[in-house]
Amino acid sequence: LVPRPQAMATPENYMIVETHIIPQGIILAVLAPFVFILNFPPLIWHFRNRNTAAICMVFWVMLMNFMTAINVIIWPYIDMRSMYDGQGLCDVEIKLLGARSPGLTAAVLCLLRALARVLNTEKNLLGPTKAQKRRNTAVEMGWCVVLPLFTMLLQWIVQFNRFALTGVSGCQPFITNDWTGWTLTALPLLLTNAVAVYYAGEYRLLFLLLNHH
Repeated sequence: LVPRPQAMATPENYMIVETHIIPQGIILAVLAPFVFILNFPPLIWHFRNRNTAAICMVFWVMLMNFMTAINVIIWPYIDMRSMYDGQGLCDVEIKLLGARSPGLTAAVLCLLRALARVLNTEKNLLGPTKAQKRRNTAVEMGWCVVLPLFTMLLQWIVQFNRFALTGVSGCQPFITNDWTGWTLTALPLLLTNAVAVYYAGEYRLLFLLLNHH
């Protein structure tokens, strides 16, 4: 049996949660760097083609794998009191973790939006103009960049403790366990999911109509 994790409060206003190393942690430490490296070619390709949403999606996947590899290397086992306390690194990581889910969902939203626009032949008879391309890039930047940054701000407002530090997983956000914390952190994710579902439905409808004709 694996002992239950033990939490320890610290004078610096962060939390350390001790836990045993797990096989999944070892697997992540080995595979995460490979996934990080394998994502470089698609990232370069999307940069060259200026695919904003795809760039953001690949960026978040690469960043999460990079952070996973770093955290497992720094905090690999149970005795964490004699190890690096995470100050500085965790302050940055928890903000990125808070923006991760809205950022990824926003990228999916924009990709579904692009697919729906491509299938909508009534609006794409002549192809997009330069002004339309600029507006589309601005919309995608708003979803994929501005929204995650806004989520970081909301997380700072509902942050109960500076951060939580766990073995293997490393830095984790620590928000207030009440309706305010859950609402403010879940609101951007619910918004992006709702719009993504709308574009998914539009894409599906257009796809069925094209196949029918």
